[in-house]
Amino acid sequence: MLTIEARDRLVLAIDRIHDRWFDVDRIKYDSGDRMVSIPFWSRPTRRPPGNQVTGQQEPFDDLLVVHDADRPRIEDREEIGTYTFNDIQVLGDELRIRADPNLRITCAIGSLHITVGEDLASTE
Repeated sequence: MLTIEARDRLVLAIDRIHDRWFDVDRIKYDSGDRMVSIPFWSRPTRRPPGNQVTGQQEPFDDLLVVHDADRPRIEDREEIGTYTFNDIQVLGDELRIRADPNLRITCAIGSLHITVGEDLASTE
């Protein structure tokens, strides 16, 4: 599991998620633990991984978690469901995840604490 607690290490998280697909409807917020969880597919592909015959999406196989976070605000201009991560920015006490095309996930954070690679079962 990758843990990021310093801004100069954000590039490590970006390397793990850039161009990976996720479903905006699967983003979860746990107000008790103050965690934003985003399951995603770990392989970079041209489109969301799925069965070519049935059209069903494959199960997610990786997880990005933002700890010590307020409820995220999601700006979804395209409303297409699945997006690819672009980058993560921290501006003051605000964390911003940008995804293509035209999706922004923003939340206030108490401190920078991101994990990539947590057990997906912990969010089900």
